[in-house]
This record gives sequence, C-alpha cells and structure tokens, in this order.
Amino acid sequence: MCLCTLFIMEPSIKRACRDIKEELKEEPFAFPTGVSVAQPLPIPEVEPCPYYPPDCVYPGLYIGDARNAKNRKELAELGVEGIICCILSLSASTFVPGLNYLYLNWKEGRRIEQLEQDIKTINIFIAKHQEKKLGVLVHDQMSISLASVAIIGHLMTTKNLSYEAALSILKKEHPEAQPSPLYVQQLKELE
Repeated sequence: MCLCTLFIMEPSIKRACRDIKEELKEEPFAFPTGVSVAQPLPIPEVEPCPYYPPDCVYPGLYIGDARNAKNRKELAELGVEGIICCILSLSASTFVPGLNYLYLNWKEGRRIEQLEQDIKTINIFIAKHQEKKLGVLVHDQMSISLASVAIIGHLMTTKNLSYEAALSILKKEHPEAQPSPLYVQQLKELE
C-alpha cells in the first residue's frame, strides 16, 4: 500500500499528523539535559503512488488530481482546454501555459451565498468550453474532496438533480469522491 493511499483511507492519521505539526509549531521538542539521542530508525521504502488518469464524469467533463492538471500531453489527448482548480494554495508550477483557468479559493466557513455564486461561475466556465467542444478538468490535490463539491454543485444546478443523485453519478465514474463535509450541507440546501 502506498503512503498516499494510507492517508486517503485513514482520516484519523491525517488528523493526528496535523495535530503533531501544530504541537511542534507551539513548542519545539528538546531532549532533557544528559539524555543521549539514539540513532534514528531507517525509513522504510514506500512504493510511489500510482498515476491514474482523470475520470470522465460525462463527455467533456473530467475530475482529476494535481498531477493530471500538469500533464499537458494527456490534457491535449482528452481535448481539455479549461482547468477548474480547487487547490487551497497555488504555485507558478500549477499552471500549464495555453490553458484557461478558473481558480476557486475555497476555505472553511464559506457561506451558502458564496458557494451558489461560485457554482454559477463554474457552470459558465464549463458551458463556454463545451460550446467550443473543449473539455474541462476539475481538480484538487488528490481528486477527492473539493473537486467533488464543484462537480456535484454543477450537476445539481445544470441537470436539476438532488445532492444524492449528483453524488451517485459522480461516484459511478469516480468512486474516490468524498465531498468535503463542510460543503455537503450547503449543497443539500441548493436542492
């Protein structure tokens, strides 16, 4: 099992790591005087995470991860010219020259009015690309949470679906989808 999969499957490990990082920020650890430090244990070999291509939600709309969003050759083969980026922090290496981007700066505590406006913007972005017969990739870091929220909101509002029906369609094509709990209730309010 690769380390990425372990983190995906075990949210409690993610929380524990985040808690440890927070503790280390507050008080750096120091060994008591006179205590010798043992040699660190060797780090076990971890197999690299496999590469998965983006999943097609419906013709011209794909969900993927950050690696998919940087793979220009694959994007060209799929006819993708538009990228909806749901990553919380961006760097210059996130962008591929020549593609159109919509960046969603989603953070905790987003109000329903903001989410509704963002979904309208998503729908316009997707529609403009579909009019030109161009594909759109919706991605977050690991293609699990925020990208799922964006696609479910799009399906609900453009196909007049309930939250459960939109989630079912997405999970059929992308079983890893786990919409962020922060947004699930807000999506249900869009019904």
